[in-house]
Amino acid sequence: MLERHWPAAILGALLAIGATPTADGLEATWKSRAELANKRLATPALLDACDKAIEQAFTKAKASPGENDTLYSLEIDIDGDKALVTYDYYKSGALDSFAVVKLPTGWVMVQKTHSKTLRFIVPGNAKCAFDLCTDGPTTNGKCVEKSP
Repeated sequence: MLERHWPAAILGALLAIGATPTADGLEATWKSRAELANKRLATPALLDACDKAIEQAFTKAKASPGENDTLYSLEIDIDGDKALVTYDYYKSGALDSFAVVKLPTGWVMVQKTHSKTLRFIVPGNAKCAFDLCTDGPTTNGKCVEKSP
């Protein structure tokens, strides 16, 4: 997903979303990410099976407020195999944890040392891969790959 070349308007929208939202901006961050997903889904020719699944997951992500936190879940469905990941935020808006709750058999996760990006490799008919930032729902900030 990170290696795609998106139109400038979409990249601009993505960069406008903060990587570490405040408590007040948390819902707005996720809403903006869902809007970006809808824009990406409007040009399906640019998306492979993994990209479509990620963007669809972001369009369906909803907040589950708890007593001391807010949980956002992404269900990623590729060819009927479903992965489930969660982002859990403190009331202050700071990210508390990222969790892979369910991973289909055969899928592989890879994370480079000192990286905030988790790569999922999907075998089978899809034969694709996607990245998720463990630091939030956006790909800017700490998840941007930097040249040495």
